[in-house]
Amino acid sequence: MDIGKTSKNNTIQLNRKIQSTPSPLPCQQQQQHKQQQQQQKQQQQKQQQQKQQQQKQQQQKQQQQQYPIHFAFEFLKKGTGRRHPRPAAAAAAPAPGGCAGSFPPLSLQQQQQQQQQQQQQQQQQQGEQEGQQQEGQQQDGQQQQQGAGGAAAGKMKGGIAAAATAAATAATTTATAATATAAAAA
Repeated sequence: MDIGKTSKNNTIQLNRKIQSTPSPLPCQQQQQHKQQQQQQKQQQQKQQQQKQQQQKQQQQKQQQQQYPIHFAFEFLKKGTGRRHPRPAAAAAAPAPGGCAGSFPPLSLQQQQQQQQQQQQQQQQQQGEQEGQQQEGQQQDGQQQQQGAGGAAAGKMKGGIAAAATAAATAATTTATAATATAAAAA
């Protein structure tokens, strides 16, 4: 009888111990959950930072590739500004004995030279207008920008050559006018 009582008492004590052992506290579970959330947030932040750095590097590479062409195009754009047409060559000196407003009739050579000057001025203005239109019609792409820059440079060179020829013709007209006045005076 004593053995049976002791075994029963032992089982009762074991059951009490099992019931008395505390289960994992909810606070510990909450802390574990918070730690997991923090780790996930840190991983997401790292991934976002890596993506941003990659995007910045790609943008810098693109800017470095496009900068020389853009700089050259801006330089040409500044160099090919609108130029005012040069005034026509000064008219011949007044005839002897006449007032300052009276001029002798122009010869055929002088008329032809004046026509050439007017044509050259018109060509120069047309070239400048075409250059401005091409500058206004800027399109994306490196090859197109290079083509527009080359056309603008060609227009600028053509305008300078036309201006030089106009100055030369103006000098010839003044020389012929001077000879005509000298002949009239003689």
